[in-house]
Amino acid sequence: MPLILQIVGYSNSGKTTVAEKLVQLFTRHGFKVGVVKHDVHGFEVDQPGKDTYRYRQAGGVKVGILGPGKAAFMVEREVLLEEVFEFYRDMDLILVEGFKNRPFPRIEVIRSEIYQEPFSPPGLLVAVVSDLNLEVDCPVFGFGEIDNLFQFLLKYFEMGGGV
Repeated sequence: MPLILQIVGYSNSGKTTVAEKLVQLFTRHGFKVGVVKHDVHGFEVDQPGKDTYRYRQAGGVKVGILGPGKAAFMVEREVLLEEVFEFYRDMDLILVEGFKNRPFPRIEVIRSEIYQEPFSPPGLLVAVVSDLNLEVDCPVFGFGEIDNLFQFLLKYFEMGGGV
């Protein structure tokens, strides 16, 4: 099973930017990285009028589309995060953006305009990325120190320099 690392924080705190930079760094160092994003507001990947949308509207419970170099699958039910992990089992690392209530090691992203204190349980908090000087029991990195965060994560997970 791949290593799992959450990136959590309130909306507009910079989670996606931090995750994107980590994906680039891990990938550049030879790791296969999968990413799962949680959207509490709901989302739509399909477009009204398109074939796959029409199949779903007709009652298709699972609808997929495959093309050169990519594929997408839509399921008309709530999917558990652990079910998604099965699909990612060939990855070295799964970055999970969001899912604040899940018990995985995490990086919390705190932007001072949004909030000032971590909400993560100390036992799950691996690191913090913030524009604040925080007194927490884990390393705190600035938004410009993602390379340092990456090096810390390599040691934290004892990954070495590549796979």
